[in-house]
Amino acid sequence: GGRRSERPEPFCTISVAMKDVKNLSDALSQFAAGETVDYRWGEGEEAETLPTVKRLSIRDLPPHLLIHLKRFEFDFASMQQVKINDRFEFPEELDMRPYTTVALAERDKEADSECVGSENTQDMEVDSNAQMPDSYYKYQLAGVVVHMGTANSGHYYSFIRERCGSRRWFEFNDNVVTEFDSSELEAECFGGRRNRTSAGGAMNSWLSDRNAFMLVYDRISEETNDLIASSKSRFRAPVPAPIMEEIQMENIEFWRKRNIENMQYYNYLKELVSGSARSFDIDPELLKLGLKFCLGTLQQAGFPEKVPEWCTMLRPLLRNCPVASKWLLHDLRSDPLALRDIALSSHCCRYDSVMLISAAIECDSRAHIKQRLDLSQANSTKFVLSLFENLVIIQTYLWPNMRDYFDMFTVYAETGSEAIKILHENDALAKLISFFMQKNTPFPQLIAGSDENYKPRQMGSPPSNEVVDYKSLSKAIGFLIRTTGLNSVSDLVGSRSIEMEEDEISRQALKAEISADSAAAHAQVKSPWAVITPGWVPDDKTSYMLVNSHFMLNFTRGSFLPVCISPVSMALCHICWRSRPLTRLVVDFACKGIIEGNTREEIKPFF
Repeated sequence: GGRRSERPEPFCTISVAMKDVKNLSDALSQFAAGETVDYRWGEGEEAETLPTVKRLSIRDLPPHLLIHLKRFEFDFASMQQVKINDRFEFPEELDMRPYTTVALAERDKEADSECVGSENTQDMEVDSNAQMPDSYYKYQLAGVVVHMGTANSGHYYSFIRERCGSRRWFEFNDNVVTEFDSSELEAECFGGRRNRTSAGGAMNSWLSDRNAFMLVYDRISEETNDLIASSKSRFRAPVPAPIMEEIQMENIEFWRKRNIENMQYYNYLKELVSGSARSFDIDPELLKLGLKFCLGTLQQAGFPEKVPEWCTMLRPLLRNCPVASKWLLHDLRSDPLALRDIALSSHCCRYDSVMLISAAIECDSRAHIKQRLDLSQANSTKFVLSLFENLVIIQTYLWPNMRDYFDMFTVYAETGSEAIKILHENDALAKLISFFMQKNTPFPQLIAGSDENYKPRQMGSPPSNEVVDYKSLSKAIGFLIRTTGLNSVSDLVGSRSIEMEEDEISRQALKAEISADSAAAHAQVKSPWAVITPGWVPDDKTSYMLVNSHFMLNFTRGSFLPVCISPVSMALCHICWRSRPLTRLVVDFACKGIIEGNTREEIKPFF
C-alpha cells in the first residue's frame, strides 16, 4: 500500500460519461473514481504484481474549463451509432477541487498514512497546488453548446453569457443572435422527457432530442469580480483585424438581405424597371438589374411566387434589347450553378424563367442574323451549345426537374437555317436522342464525353419513382427530325429489309419497289412537315439511333402526351414521307407497342 505512479497528460476538454448518470457531479466522481487492475511494481526479483487502482485526476486547472458530455455511443445490439437523450443536470457554479490530484491524495492519506515511492517514479507532488485559494477551484457556467437531432444528423447552436457588463445570456443560432432567459436553461439543455397538455386536457410526453453537448465554465476569481463590478460600459476584447473584417462583411450581407426582403424595396425596384417599359426607352443597365433581381434575388429572398410576374414584365423588354440579352446569356454560361438553381425551382418559376432565357436566345440570335454577323460567335449559340455540356449535370441532379429545360434548344433552332446548321454540326440530334434513350443508347460517349463517373439511367425508371417529364425533350427532338432529309435513312432501312428477305424473287421485287420509291422521293417536293429544304443529311450514328427500336417505341408513346402530340406526330409523318421502308418500320413499331402494352393507356398512342 501507499505506492503511487503518475503519467502527466495535457488536456483540452474533460469527457464524461452521462449514460445512467443523473448530473455533472456524479459524472465527475465517476470520471475520477478509477478501476482496480493488476499492475507490476518494481523490477527483477523484487518485482511483484499487485491489485492497483488506476484512475484519472486533474492536477492543474485551466481558467476556462470545457466539459464534453458523451451523448453519442455505438449500440452493439443495433450495430449503429445512437444518441443518448437522457436528462442530465449541471450547476451554474461548480467546485472542481474534489476531482483534483490534491483532493484525491488527501483522501488516500486518510485511508492509508504510509506513502512509499514506486519504481521509476517519485512520490506525487501532492502539495503542488495545496496552497491554492478556494477561488482557484470555483467555476461559473459561461456557455452551453446544444445539439438538436439524432446521431446521424442534427444542428448545433450555443447559449453564451456575457463576460462583463450586465452578464446577460444570448442564444447564438447560425447568424441569428437573440437574448436568452437563463431560467430556461433547464428546459433547453438538460434533455430528458418533456410534458405538454393537449387542448383536450390529455398529458403528452416525449423524449426531447435537444440537449447539452458541451459545457463551458469560467474560473471565478477576485480579478474577474472586480472587473465585473467596475464595468460601466460594454467590454470588448481586442479582435484580430482579419476576423473583424469578416464580421463586418457578414453584417453588411445580413442587412443587405434584410433590406431585400422588405416589400417596400421590392415595390420600388418593380416601379423603377417597369417605368422603362412605359417610356419605350429601354435602359440596358436597368434591365440587367431587373434580370438579376428576378432570376436570383427573388427566389433566395423568399418571394418565388413573384417570379412569374417579373418574368412577364421583363420578357417583352428583353426581346427588344440585344445588349441585355447578350449579357444574360454570358452570365448564365459563366455560372452553371445559376441554371441549376433555376431548374431546381418550383414549376411556375422554372417555366417562366426558361421562357425569359428563351427570349434572350431569340433576341441575340436574330440580332446577329439581321446584322449578318457570324451566328457561331453569338452568345446565344455559345449558351445553347453549353447546355449540351450540362446534360450530365441535368441527369445527375435535376433528373425529375428537367421539364422546360430543352425548350431552349427548340427556340434557338426556330431562329433559322443557320442555327439549325450549327446544331447539326455539333451532333445536337444524336446527343438529344442518346440522352432520351439513356441506358439503351448505343453511343453513351455522346453525353458522357470524358466524364468517367457518368451513369445513364434506365429509361422510364427514374429514382424514387419520380415522374420524369419528357415533353420538352420530345418537342426538341421532333423539331430537329423535321430539319433532316431522311433519304439516306430510308435507303439504309431498305437495304436491311432486302437482306432479310430469304426468297430471291421477293428480294428482287422489294429492291425494285424501294428503288422506285427512292427515285420518287428524291424528285419529289419537300415533305409538308419539313422545316427547311434541303434537309440536313444525318450521319451514321444519328441514322442508326433514329431507327432504333427503343427510341422509336418511347418516342411514339410521347405522341399521346397532350403537349407533344403535334411535335411528335409531325416528326413521325416526316419520317414516313414518301418512304415505304420507313413507313413499314414505324408501323412495325406501332404493332409491337400494341402487343407489348398492358393497359388501354399504354396501347392508345400506337393506334
